[in-house]
Amino acid sequence: MTIINIISCELYINTKDFKSRIQPYGLALFFLVFLYDSPSALVLYWTFNNLFSLLKNKYLDSNPKKFTWILLILSILVFYIDGFIKHLSFNYLTSVVISIFFPYIILFVILKFIKDNFFKEKKIISLSNKYIIMIFSFSALGLLLLQSFIIPLGLFNSDFPLFALELDSVSNIKNILIKNSATLFGLYFIWISVSLFLVKKEYKSCFIIGFLSLFGFSLLNYLFFCNKLGILDIDLVFQSYSQVEETLGNIFYQILNGLVFVVIVVITYNVFKKSLIKQMIYVLVTIVLSEIIVTTMNILEFRQNINFFENYNNALNQSKLVYKFDLSKKGKNVIIIFLDRFAGGILPFIFDEKPELKNIYSGFVFYPNTVSFYGSTVLGYPPITGGYEYTPYVMDKDKRLFQEKWLESTMMLPTLFKNNNYCSTIVDPIDYFDYNIQFFIKNNNQNKYNPNDIKYVKMVGNYNSLSAKGNHENYLLSFFSKRLYMYTFFKISSNYLKKVIYEEGKYMLIRKNDLDNDYQSEKTFFNTYSALSLLENKTNINSDLSNTFTLINNELPHIMHFLQYPNYEYSEKITDTGIDTFNDDKSFKSYHTAMASVLLVGKFLDFLKRNEVYDNSRIIIVSDHGNRFLNIPGYSKFQTSNITPFNPLLMVKDFNQHSEIKKDETFMTNADVPYIATNNLIDNAKNPFTGEKISIAEKSNGIDIYMDFNFWNSSQFKSSRVILDKNPKIKHVKSDIFNESNWSDVEYTEKD
Repeated sequence: MTIINIISCELYINTKDFKSRIQPYGLALFFLVFLYDSPSALVLYWTFNNLFSLLKNKYLDSNPKKFTWILLILSILVFYIDGFIKHLSFNYLTSVVISIFFPYIILFVILKFIKDNFFKEKKIISLSNKYIIMIFSFSALGLLLLQSFIIPLGLFNSDFPLFALELDSVSNIKNILIKNSATLFGLYFIWISVSLFLVKKEYKSCFIIGFLSLFGFSLLNYLFFCNKLGILDIDLVFQSYSQVEETLGNIFYQILNGLVFVVIVVITYNVFKKSLIKQMIYVLVTIVLSEIIVTTMNILEFRQNINFFENYNNALNQSKLVYKFDLSKKGKNVIIIFLDRFAGGILPFIFDEKPELKNIYSGFVFYPNTVSFYGSTVLGYPPITGGYEYTPYVMDKDKRLFQEKWLESTMMLPTLFKNNNYCSTIVDPIDYFDYNIQFFIKNNNQNKYNPNDIKYVKMVGNYNSLSAKGNHENYLLSFFSKRLYMYTFFKISSNYLKKVIYEEGKYMLIRKNDLDNDYQSEKTFFNTYSALSLLENKTNINSDLSNTFTLINNELPHIMHFLQYPNYEYSEKITDTGIDTFNDDKSFKSYHTAMASVLLVGKFLDFLKRNEVYDNSRIIIVSDHGNRFLNIPGYSKFQTSNITPFNPLLMVKDFNQHSEIKKDETFMTNADVPYIATNNLIDNAKNPFTGEKISIAEKSNGIDIYMDFNFWNSSQFKSSRVILDKNPKIKHVKSDIFNESNWSDVEYTEKD
């Protein structure tokens, strides 16, 4: 660094006078001492800055073109090298190029282009105000249509039920669209138009050429560049981080994208130079008219989606939706509380931190030696409410459509209890909070599996204001609205700017020290936390009912979110998260929401005790799978990768049980739930849809677990296939799941 600095000084001074060397040499020595122990990024920056000065002093005055070409070649080389340096936590070399080399290159090229083409009198391009206004207006309108209607409406129409449910209502979607359109209108037709008319007359043509080129470039970026970045979540973050990084960071596409922009500018300039302005306006009008047609089609589809969604919700609300669920004071109550992605292995840590919970959960038996058949909800949930007839392999052999099999599994237990004179209720049917299961809304077989005499209580998203959420809902909608605004610029930007704007899913909106929670996490957290905290408010103790069955679904443990320690409660500002025994951010957040779930369910159990319906209730607390993001202290590498994702929570309290919570090491699966729920209550209990007897004999020799649970596709529900992986990894496990010797590989055999 210092040597380069000294050489640069010699080239710059170019004299034998000693006094003239004191200051530059003194600065070189100063920075040598000052930056000696500095971070590598700062030293690297200063080194490249000195290299830039060296080249500038050597070539800028004598041969500026050579200087520019050297910088351009160096920049390309640095980008190329940077692509191979994946172990760096930050792209240092890229940052240096951006901050030092590129600004000069861009300024040099642009200024030289303007000087050669606009400030030589014979080459001045002059446009009348009429053409300036027309070209600017159509270009601005084109950008406005693209970012206000085509991109956002295309996004919402791609999965309208998902956005309508997650954003709470159709009106919220409309408000977000209006706000986005108003902001963009102000940007293009107020701020930029004001800038245009403040520019001196001789610069207006240059301004128009640049703005028209920008519109053309934006349209091409939207249509052709980097549209295959994977699945986009509700929070506008792509599921595959590596795919986004690999695509947007591809140096070939970045260079190609840059060349496209240069070509557009050159073509636009030559069109103006050759006085083909009228023809250009005709083309521009044609493009804008095409955008209007696409916008109209998107709006019509949007209105159809609104009508379908509202008609469905109105029919559901009018026929089955109630606001409280009943528990019997004199009869028997069977209550199943489903907690999505609650890993059984984390429960001992919760009771160790808060031993007072042992009294609250009196009468419960905890089964740590429990496994599920799959690592995600789509195939992990059916065995809970359907039993062993709805394990992945059994459903894969069934030739019916998967959506029918899935619906049947979710309604088996509620229907069975209803058929045996139980008041059967489902609190938050799983389609309301699991956006992966949105096929419910468009399913033709729904009435077959949802008889009118089964009640439904929708709490998720309905009672947030009662849970001290305050005005945070407005903040969440504003947060999504800002992301949508940035997403529209992301879609029309060059490949490199896409990467800058996306910023690993932050969209340049997260400030330093801000809590980095995405919209989906925040939104789902409030919905599910509120629903679980208000169970007692929505429970009606009925002395006239004989027996009840209640299935309560909740997703709170699925979310990774910090809460306020020590009570693990929601707070707008988290000031204390407690002691992190996991040394892993995702694990610690998962622990927080798991702890909050246990505490909130504990409040409900206290309510049952106070109202004397605890003893006459059989309560099962279960999850569909474990948590693959969780690193449990003390687990071996094998246990972390094989057991934690497939070890669900299973706790059971039978009638009239009061003793302190116990642990039972019996080999269990979450498909045991239907048998546990009906045992000694319904004689010869059978599946009401198939007539098969409910049993647990299927696990006597162990079970098969499908380990490849990351491959999920909504089209799965439209075919009979359940296992979509070509060669799925299957493990057979029996007896003690924590013993590696009890796990063995199984070869997959396709159904007939």
